Amino acid sequence: METFYDRLLIYGVPEVCDPITAYALPAPVAARTSFCGYIRRDDPITPADDVRRKIGLGADDPLVLVTAGGGGDGMALLEAYVQALRLEPAGWTSLMVTGPFMPDAQRRRLEKLCRGLPSVIIRPFERDVPSLIHAADAVVTMGGYNSLCEVTGSGTRAVVIPRTSPRTEQLLRAQAFARLGLVDVLLLEHTTPHDLREAVKHAIVHKHDRRGACQTPHPAIAGVSVLQNGLDRLVPILVDLVPSVAVQAVGEEGALL
Repeated sequence: METFYDRLLIYGVPEVCDPITAYALPAPVAARTSFCGYIRRDDPITPADDVRRKIGLGADDPLVLVTAGGGGDGMALLEAYVQALRLEPAGWTSLMVTGPFMPDAQRRRLEKLCRGLPSVIIRPFERDVPSLIHAADAVVTMGGYNSLCEVTGSGTRAVVIPRTSPRTEQLLRAQAFARLGLVDVLLLEHTTPHDLREAVKHAIVHKHDRRGACQTPHPAIAGVSVLQNGLDRLVPILVDLVPSVAVQAVGEEGALL
């Protein structure tokens, strides 16, 4: 990094995770490092009432969104959530988005597990997840980068159940967000169905308590720039860098900047 790179751009903020310290980056690299903030989607958010109407819910009907990322390894989370639902009748509707990469056999198993449970909707894919997050009273999700970026700042409390093996990337991210009070974290191997159900109920209450309060979703961390859009901050950094970068011809393929 010292030899070949002019800038190190990090899609995050040091208050959540500081790779300069964590990885003991040398001073010359640290001097070239810029934190851009997390990437969030600025697409128009569909009004919550419209989202709920499409699902068949009223404005005051509790809704819990359960997402498993792409779905390739989300069955354990979804199955744990169904076990929590079976403890006693739930006072909310559950929209479970399995993800397009969940194997068909697992999706059929999930549908079988949900038989007899009222107010459970299973869908393989949703195009506008950010609008669903804003409309929901609570979110249960894994700890992927996109998932946490979308839920952070939405005003909807998330119960995050990160993947812990074979990689700990989701676990580290979820724990970092939890330290700032942005999300609640449960580890599947240490969580009972009762624990998960209570965490969801707490998240629903949190959303209801926030209604009509200050518009800042997480006032306790108002000084942390977690919600800045990394893409917006990236552009001026690159524009400032362009004049100092040499343009080299690379044959007939064009130029490499």
